Formats: sequence, structure tokens, C-alpha cells
Amino acid sequence: MIHIKNFIFNNYEIYPNKIYYIDEHDLYFFDSNEMFYICIKKSTDINENEIKVYFDLIEEVNSKNSKIKMNRIVKTKNNEFYCRKNNKIIILFKKESCDSIEEIVNFINEQDYANTLNLPIVNLKERIEKEIDKIEENVLDNYNDYPLVEKSFNYFIGMAENSVQLLNDYDTKNEKYLGLKSSFFDFEKLSNYNIFDFFRSNKYYNEAITIKKKIFLHEFNFNEIDHLIVEMTENDLIYLFSIFLYPIEYFDILSLMFSNEKELSREAKEKYNNVLKKIIDDSNYYLKFLNYFRNKCIKFKKIELINWII
Repeated sequence: MIHIKNFIFNNYEIYPNKIYYIDEHDLYFFDSNEMFYICIKKSTDINENEIKVYFDLIEEVNSKNSKIKMNRIVKTKNNEFYCRKNNKIIILFKKESCDSIEEIVNFINEQDYANTLNLPIVNLKERIEKEIDKIEENVLDNYNDYPLVEKSFNYFIGMAENSVQLLNDYDTKNEKYLGLKSSFFDFEKLSNYNIFDFFRSNKYYNEAITIKKKIFLHEFNFNEIDHLIVEMTENDLIYLFSIFLYPIEYFDILSLMFSNEKELSREAKEKYNNVLKKIIDDSNYYLKFLNYFRNKCIKFKKIELINWII
């Protein structure tokens, strides 16, 4: 741990009081009363020009709206946007006072920054395909030790593949908005979004995730979706159905369980396992919602073809 503290100090002249891990890609620490966190990226995943664009976006948002402050990128002592360690790109963020992700996303979308600043953001299909590959890689080597995962994994992977199948028929011309990949659950209160979690999306993405969360908590009446369906085009409905099909709640739990398994306490393992059991137990209930939505959109052939949920 000392070598990490020294690395941060040598590059940023900030010495952490204590390092806290979130997973192999993120950690956070405190210096006096300020909170920082580090995002670790593969050198093949991002380049300096992209980081510069994100830096400009953060500065633009923070200067234009006094009520919204995005977590900002801290430059190194050599005035660079990142530093390197073992073929990894290390980017340091400082947490700002505003923690309303929804307000930030809404403001960026209102200002049309996704387009005017030419943000290099992947779309939902690309992100999902990468997540599926990562989950399969992390899980398949370990899931025999977890009966609940072994029992359920193929079912939820099948849902994810159906989501991608629908997105193959989705016209991305409507992706003029920002979505944000944040955890479905709020276990890690100090786990902070960073700008690289944004992706290009349809305007209904954030609403779809909110609906999924309400269904998970049994706080959503199925017919509440009707008003959305009426105003949406077939293309939008394909997008919405793909999000409903994609089991983000299941994959988020697996990520927490497997991405840094050796660091998990017994209490954490038990907590995650209990949530996983609830997701699996509720799968039939959620299937009823998917069937309700499908029946409302039955006139659209591409949605009708997803018929295994009947």
C-alpha cells in the first residue's frame, strides 16, 4: 500500500491518508478533508486527446452552472492529464460538492454538449458487448464455487444476448444524449462516477433504469409504462425493450462478487449473495413485466420476435 501512496505523491504531490479499494479499476482516498479517487484504464482504451476532451467538458459545465460541479480531473505536477504505471493510464479525480448525477446528465443534455464538443463516447450496444465479454471472463473461471451463479448464469446471459439482438435493429440516429453507467445498487457509497462512465444514449435510457429499479423494489405498477409507450416510435421502443432485457442488476452484483473477490469480507459476500438470491427469485415476476411490455408493443415485428418470455 505504501508504494501506491508514494506513487500518488510523486506524481501529484498529494499524500493519501488511507487508500480504499473499490475494484481493480478504481480506488479512492482522502487528503485532509478532501476526497479523491483514481480511475485506472488500459492504455488501449483511451488516449490523451480523449482525456483532453473530457477535461474541457468538465471545465465547461463547472463554469456555466454554479449549482452543478462535476468531479474534476486533477493534473499531475507536470501539468499532464494522466500518468502511467505498468502499461496503465492513471487519472486522478477530485470529488466536488455536487453529487447529483441526474442533474449533471440533464444539464449536459440540455446544452447538447455530447454533440457540440464531439465527445468520444461509445454507444449502448458497444458497451453491453464489452460488459458481457468481461462478465463471462470473470465468472466462468469461478462460478462452480457459487451454486446460485451456476444455476442462473446461462439464463441471464441469454437475456443480455437478446438485448444485443434488438440493438442490432436499432437506428442510432437518436443517440444525441448522455447516459451514465452507474451501479444499479448503492452499496459503495463512496464509489464515484467519473466522466468515462458516460456513453451515448437514447433519451429514454435513464428513465428505463429508474423503472427497473422500481420493479426490483416492487414499487412499480406495470400499467405506469403505458404513457411512455404511446409517445414513442418503434425505434425508441426497440431501445427501451433492449434496456429492460439487459440484466444490469444481475451483472452489477456479479461484478462486485468477482472483480475483487479476495478483498471481500465475509459480510460483503453474504450481502451480495442475498441480493443475488432476490434477483433470481424475482426473475419470474420481472418476466411478467417483460411480457406486459411486449404485449403492448406486439404490433412491432422486431419486438414480437422476442417470444420466449410468453
